[in-house]
Amino acid sequence: MSQQQKVGSSASGQKKGKTSIPSPTPAPAPLRSSSKECVVFSGLLGSVIASSNKAYGTSCKLGAKFLAVRREDESSWLGFEVTFPIGQGQIDNENLGFGVKHAVDFQCRRPVASDVHSIWVKFPRDDLKLSAEDASESLLARFPGRNKNHKQSLVTVSTKTAATIVGFGVPFLSSDAEVNGWVNDNMPIADSVDLQSFLRQDTFTFLVPQRPSDVVEAFGVETLGPVFRYPYSEDQSWDENRLGQEARSIKGRQFGAQFWHPNDLSHVTAVVQGTAQDVMWLNDRREEIAEMRLPAYFVTPPNGNVARSSSFLVIIAMTMETRKSIDAAWRRLSKDEFPKICLFNSPENEAHHDVWEGKIMSRPNGIPELNDHPTEAFELVVRVYRPPFEKEADPSYFDPILKDHKRKVMAANLFLPSADPTNFAEFGLPCDPDNTKSMMDEKDMTDQQKFVLSQVRDWMALHRALLRGEGFYEWMSKPAPRPIEEALEATTIEDAAPTLRSLPVVNFLEDADEAYANAIVDEALPQDRDRFRYYLENRPLGLGIITAGPGFGKTTAGAAAILAMQSQYGRVFCSAPTNVAVNNVAVRIDLRSRAVTERCNVGKQVGGPTERVRRRLVVRCYKDKHEEEAFRSILEDTSLGDGAAPVLKGRRVSPWRLQQSSTYWLLILLRSPAVRPLHQDDAAILHRWQQAIDKDDGLFALRAVATREMSWKDFLRSKEFSDCMESANGYLKDFPRVADILCATPAASENDKRVHGFKLRAGAVAVDEAANMTRADLLCVWGNTLSPCFVFGDPKQLPPAVIMLNDTWPKKDKNSPPEFINRFGLDGKISALEYLQGSGIPTYRLKMQLRMAQGMFDTVSSVIYPDVPFVYDESRSITFSEFKIGHDLESFARARYPDLAASASGTLTPIFIHCEGARVIRDMTSGAKWSFGQVQVALDFILDLVVDKKIDPARISVIAPYAANVDLINGLRRRSKYATALEKLPRAATIDSFQGQENDLVVAVVGTDEASGPGFTADPQRLNVMLTRAKSGLVLVGNIHVADAVPKVVEKKGKKGKEKEPTFEVITTGGAKAIIKAPELRKFYKGLHDSGRVARVVVENKIKDKGKGK
Repeated sequence: MSQQQKVGSSASGQKKGKTSIPSPTPAPAPLRSSSKECVVFSGLLGSVIASSNKAYGTSCKLGAKFLAVRREDESSWLGFEVTFPIGQGQIDNENLGFGVKHAVDFQCRRPVASDVHSIWVKFPRDDLKLSAEDASESLLARFPGRNKNHKQSLVTVSTKTAATIVGFGVPFLSSDAEVNGWVNDNMPIADSVDLQSFLRQDTFTFLVPQRPSDVVEAFGVETLGPVFRYPYSEDQSWDENRLGQEARSIKGRQFGAQFWHPNDLSHVTAVVQGTAQDVMWLNDRREEIAEMRLPAYFVTPPNGNVARSSSFLVIIAMTMETRKSIDAAWRRLSKDEFPKICLFNSPENEAHHDVWEGKIMSRPNGIPELNDHPTEAFELVVRVYRPPFEKEADPSYFDPILKDHKRKVMAANLFLPSADPTNFAEFGLPCDPDNTKSMMDEKDMTDQQKFVLSQVRDWMALHRALLRGEGFYEWMSKPAPRPIEEALEATTIEDAAPTLRSLPVVNFLEDADEAYANAIVDEALPQDRDRFRYYLENRPLGLGIITAGPGFGKTTAGAAAILAMQSQYGRVFCSAPTNVAVNNVAVRIDLRSRAVTERCNVGKQVGGPTERVRRRLVVRCYKDKHEEEAFRSILEDTSLGDGAAPVLKGRRVSPWRLQQSSTYWLLILLRSPAVRPLHQDDAAILHRWQQAIDKDDGLFALRAVATREMSWKDFLRSKEFSDCMESANGYLKDFPRVADILCATPAASENDKRVHGFKLRAGAVAVDEAANMTRADLLCVWGNTLSPCFVFGDPKQLPPAVIMLNDTWPKKDKNSPPEFINRFGLDGKISALEYLQGSGIPTYRLKMQLRMAQGMFDTVSSVIYPDVPFVYDESRSITFSEFKIGHDLESFARARYPDLAASASGTLTPIFIHCEGARVIRDMTSGAKWSFGQVQVALDFILDLVVDKKIDPARISVIAPYAANVDLINGLRRRSKYATALEKLPRAATIDSFQGQENDLVVAVVGTDEASGPGFTADPQRLNVMLTRAKSGLVLVGNIHVADAVPKVVEKKGKKGKEKEPTFEVITTGGAKAIIKAPELRKFYKGLHDSGRVARVVVENKIKDKGKGK
């Protein structure tokens, strides 16, 4: 008996023809995917290609499943899967240096390490004939070990159109040499049938353990549902009105995170809409709030002198109803602490009188000036700053928020097939005579230029295939571009069955001097050098991924990889998601460049017969004006260092830092005592520029003031001052242009002409903290011509921020399903690094703990990294003098708190100080939390530790999840009790801003209690950052009972059912409300409690929360 089904062109349920905005795709029917272990034959019942060994008693190396896949937000499909073994735990591949392959887990929608590689064959829905019949006895006799309890069907699938092949061509290496030959060398699998020929078949036969009627019922095409596509227009370019209208009108459920896209429009739509929808609603609310006029009054300054005061506290009256009406938007907008305040003389005035910069005060009840001015929780207190001079200012309350999103949308559109190459000039392609930023129209190019363009477009197509995530079969099936003459000749030759192209593989050490290449490889630990070399020399697509937990040397390994790329390609553009991260990677690259150079130059004499290797010029690019102001400040006071960062509008400080800046390099050339001297191995351009400056008589005064031979006052009065500063500013602008490695943010790569120009000329790209970077930012940095690229990061640390992750539109009625404001919020949480991992690019993992003392990473590893093996380096033994400070902390804490248990022998472990009775205050709208009691306990602990153990305060950092608590810490420490002893204590920082930084001891003021809930610390990635900044000792100050991890009263033993894990309402860093669980936080707190590492103090709330310094 047989069952047949044939499907014609109407099966897709789609009509041909374009529409500007298609009808929204309905939510998929609640059907599950159908999956059956099976046998796949070559041709019509030829040899077995793949088989389920468990179901059929075979010993086949390749597994197989027959599939009808029905998943949300994806067109359902009928086909089969073939699995190829990689090796248990991928140990062989990791030891060799091939890297660890990840595959997308469709349950959690995240890439996970996988010991098998899958190729999926999707049959075309419009041209498909499926038949199922009872398997013959002769066929069944071929499988004597099969499960005889199941009926068996012979299933035949025929198509006239080629199937879609997913997962083919992804870098693959198996510990089984025969499997390697099948995949990488296309060796015959059976019956002289190789993998490529097998996949090109138009008829496939399967043995499936089901009745024929059940096969058709479970795998019938009519059960697959309509073809899915995102319900947005095909035009995804930046248009504020269109994107805003789509966001407001096309409402519905939230789409799932997608790592696979069937076409480029689907990929670009996900990135564009996720970017636009995250901000359009908020921008609408921003404009509404900007139109609100509210009564306010100025508080008389403490000195009573209104005329001479440059700043004032302003209380802006709001009603509870007003605050509630703008609550969701305000929580986000107030994250920008520096709004503009429009002042009107009266409510009737149409035009504003003036615009002042302001700073929102997060803890108004802690400001002494307001003692006689009580405020309600829903009122707003702002410190405003008198403008230094009259000027027309932008009357917007908050900084415009669309500009940066426009940049991201434009970057995504570069990955449509119609886009031109971003760096066309680097390939020798001509620009448009009327617009030098655009490429010349192809029809006006020469034949040679057209051929070059065809090669570039081939690379662009490969780049788009990578980002679609479905493998490279389509690209490999197309012939490589050839000059016109060869292409014409090829048309007269009858080729045999086409052979698929291979992916390009790049050797980043190929052109490097052998000694320099060895010095780069020696940046790795001795036991890792062979595998690190292999990874650098064998990069498919010129793409590398390095991941590691905190303290495993990720940034150092990344710097070595960047130096390898620079040796091969010249200029390298390096970026990261935040200013702090860019600063960190710039400093680390320079440090490792010096180490590599020194290693190469051992035994080489200056002026000797063997030329010495030069250090690479690493420049961290900042805005011109910031460099000019910082340079001028350091000329005036050489001790300023990073303190020379300019203070901007609203009293916010520039992200400028001295190290690697243009100011840093120019001061070196001027021999300033503020920086190190020029080294003999520094870049040749620096020596040439220093010689030019030395010979320029017009710069005598500049040289003199830089070396302190002339005072700043005398220099300021000198007639050469203006010319000298003009020349200096010229040098400052030029450093980014001549850099070997330029470091800047993604925004600067588009908004700063110097950075943008360098990016277009760069031969390679690198991204640090890529697990915290959005895909749109990666696309902006990378360009669309598949430039060689390395990304580094830790997917277990902070992910990209999504503003509108969980927010929904107001419900039409109580029974209506939620409609999400950002329907792509989950997709937006996919980082640049995770997305590339999901595409199958092997990852180089670091597994040796190099930062923390033995024991410091143990609990974090068990909670956050349970699936990643690691060991401590021998240097992390607590017997080394480096960790004396950790022993000092341990002995001090145990003397102060006698009930505190000791760390296990040979280890140093975290300490928790439970502040019983410490009140946590929570802002009703922003969600910010602060606790005067916890902060005071923390500062008292640090003060006594420093005094008792004579510890340098600079070796202690204080962090907190909430900016309000950070402000309180920085304010209280200025009190006389702490000011002198803790003068060198670094300013407290939020967890987010401290990512990528470290110190010997870290005190984390958690700022939560049972009433407020776990807040930010419930996020495992933020918790991970908080727990891994310390090298020798970590002290957490908070409430151990948060998240119900540790019960207050020990309950009596007895039979008890499994308790449901508690949930908590939190406000995320983006300002969204969310209901979450906190399993990682609970496990960590319980581990500390069970090991006796919790000390208890009772806090009496006698002192009012009136922190100074606001």
